Amino acid sequence: MSRNYRRGRKKSTTPYIIGILILVAAAALSIRGVLGHAKDPSAAAVNHQTPSAESSPSNAVPPAISSPDPVSAGGIEYVAVEKPQEEIYKGNLILVNKDHAYKFSDAVKLVNLYDGKASSYKVSDTDIKIGSETLKALNKLFDAFYAQTGVGNTYIISAYRSYDRQQALYQREVAEKGESEAAYWVAKPGTSEHHTGLAVDLGLFDSSGAYHEYDGSGKYSWINQSCYKYGFVVRYREDKKNITYIAYEPWHFRYLGIPHATQLSKLKLSLEEYIELLRSYSYDKPLKITTDDGSVYNTYFCKGQTVYVPKNGDYELSGNNVDGFIVTLKVS
Repeated sequence: MSRNYRRGRKKSTTPYIIGILILVAAAALSIRGVLGHAKDPSAAAVNHQTPSAESSPSNAVPPAISSPDPVSAGGIEYVAVEKPQEEIYKGNLILVNKDHAYKFSDAVKLVNLYDGKASSYKVSDTDIKIGSETLKALNKLFDAFYAQTGVGNTYIISAYRSYDRQQALYQREVAEKGESEAAYWVAKPGTSEHHTGLAVDLGLFDSSGAYHEYDGSGKYSWINQSCYKYGFVVRYREDKKNITYIAYEPWHFRYLGIPHATQLSKLKLSLEEYIELLRSYSYDKPLKITTDDGSVYNTYFCKGQTVYVPKNGDYELSGNNVDGFIVTLKVS
């Protein structure tokens, strides 16, 4: 009986031992697989990570855009577009002064002033050039002035100037007055608004041919007071010399376009102050401008090269010659 008993015990325990060994081996293999999987970065990325803008450069969204899809504000749909860096230095609203030099470009559309001028004013030279849009506005301004006063002896004595021409004028002024005083009256070459084709200087000649400095007084005060209606401003105001660092020049007019000339004149700002003011407005919180004819415009600033523009409808875009773009759209 004892012999049979020993045989029964031996036969009954072997399967259990084998089973336990199999379970232990399986557990070890399972643990090894889990640890190996956790150490594999590619597997972790596939199973646990969502690709980000940084990990997918081709799909990267510029920081200024919260969404590539159209966004709506004030009942208007806007889309984000990327503009080239060089476009920041072009447009009717560029700020050109001693701190922000003009970036010369062949893209500026210059025309001959004498060939395209209205009969309501005169020019001092048949070779003067000017921006094409500026010329159209100038003709409207002086046609209105002539209709109002019957005076037609106002001269355009300067408009577009090349770098070389500005340098010659500046050096002559330096020779006469010294460098510090000269810069107060004539901008250094590269920093003059005359490089843009957006500025004009006025002068007067009497019937004898004698030249008289234009001061905007008498009948001519109509020009200085009404020029904003045609898109112009007196650029260098007497009360802004501490900002522009240019002497009062009642003869120097700068074209901005009707909406912005209207708003700047209403607020009695220098262009430096106005460009700074526009930074406070965005496409979802624009500055509303109402012109004398009742037209309503929205305008706002976009920093950098990402610009929000209306998806549908016309708008005007100008760089500020500093760090971004100003968008203007007519809403009514």
